[in-house]
Amino acid sequence: MEVTMSKVIDRKIADILLLIPADGQHFARQRLDNLVRAVNEGEIPELKWKSINGIAESLNEAKAKEMLQVIFDHGYCTWEQLKGRSRHREVNDIRQICMWIVRNGTSMSYQNVGLIFVRHHATILHAINHVEAMLQTDPLYRACVQSILDKLQDANLQRVYDKLTQ
Repeated sequence: MEVTMSKVIDRKIADILLLIPADGQHFARQRLDNLVRAVNEGEIPELKWKSINGIAESLNEAKAKEMLQVIFDHGYCTWEQLKGRSRHREVNDIRQICMWIVRNGTSMSYQNVGLIFVRHHATILHAINHVEAMLQTDPLYRACVQSILDKLQDANLQRVYDKLTQ
């Protein structure tokens, strides 16, 4: 599932090109290709696309790791349980809550969250939908999530939680 840097750059360029009217896309593509070439062939290592992209991903990964470490430190589960295949209700609920926390607490895509938990992106989407449905209907589940969020002390996550539980 490793994505090469050229594929990432191509996707970003394709996203930019979608915003440009069709009659100007050819010239825009040429200019973007020249920009990518200049950045990649330049002498400043901080401007390499890989470095720029790597820093953004590592900030997300660091934040996800930090949030999960708080959950591990408070004894909710272990890393092996999160990555494992156990279908026990307690483990599965915490795993799904962790997926919801990482997805809403970072700017990571479903696919990148799936890479952390060794799951398919559709599994992550299902888990997030399940957590949100449970937050709206089950007071015990809501209390469990609230206790985890209290330990995380993340204002953005708290806003998402508050919006779901109103």
